[in-house]
Amino acid sequence: MISGKRLYVIISDYRHGTTTLCDVAAKTDGVGCLYEAFNNNGLLYGINTGVDFINQIDNRISSTTWLNDKNIIVLKVFKRDWKYLKEMINTNIIDHAIFLRRRVSDSYNSYIRAMTTGDWAGNPDTRARGLGITEYKVPVERVESYKHYKKSIHNWFTASSRLLINAGLPFHEIWFMEVISPKFKFTDII
Repeated sequence: MISGKRLYVIISDYRHGTTTLCDVAAKTDGVGCLYEAFNNNGLLYGINTGVDFINQIDNRISSTTWLNDKNIIVLKVFKRDWKYLKEMINTNIIDHAIFLRRRVSDSYNSYIRAMTTGDWAGNPDTRARGLGITEYKVPVERVESYKHYKKSIHNWFTASSRLLINAGLPFHEIWFMEVISPKFKFTDII
């Protein structure tokens, strides 16, 4: 618990549907979604691990007025956020973790498209608002191989779940296909 609010962490990686899941969460009464909180321009960007980690997060969340009426805070972490995930687990501020999975071949194809076009928009709504579009593009031959991508995703989920199990923290796994179902509600997993 942080700032008197329950913290839900979505553990996933690029192109797995985390923006879609966060959008669903953000439309749920009492839930505030910080999306990629540790990324540039994220609410928790620049937080230092170790010294005063909890107070740093607590201060940022408590001073963010649009979160005042929220009792659940959701944020997502990717492989690049490993040190923050470890610190959140070590300081016991996570109330629940959600592994968002997607068929690896689908996420890899989406990853290649994003890397080569610069279109990282997570869904049609963010794309329509011009968000997630970058000038940064990589030639397809410079994108990591499917084999490396698949192994990297597997290792990330395995290492993260081991940390949670060792800490005795509750978590469960959902799949992207569940999230995009018209019947899915964030209240199904909280």
